[in-house]
Amino acid sequence: MLVDGEYAGAIEGIPGRLESFVVEMHWREKGVGRAALQELVELSTKHGKSEIVTNNVMYDAMEHILEKEGFEPRDEMGWTESLSDNTESD
Repeated sequence: MLVDGEYAGAIEGIPGRLESFVVEMHWREKGVGRAALQELVELSTKHGKSEIVTNNVMYDAMEHILEKEGFEPRDEMGWTESLSDNTESD
């Protein structure tokens, strides 16, 4: 992720799956992570996905963002969010 040409972090995944997510310390609490996550949600919706899942445990700050954006804990190893407007699943 770049903000004004500066590296602010990274989000990796494909529509329907979030693999990793990190925001540089000095960019935290500025909405950068939330904006990136919302982009993934929009992309997943456009691709007809019915949910977004993670397979790993995120650190506390990312768990807070996931929770605020409607994700719920899934098992002990990830999070999931249902995308209610979609009909296709993985």
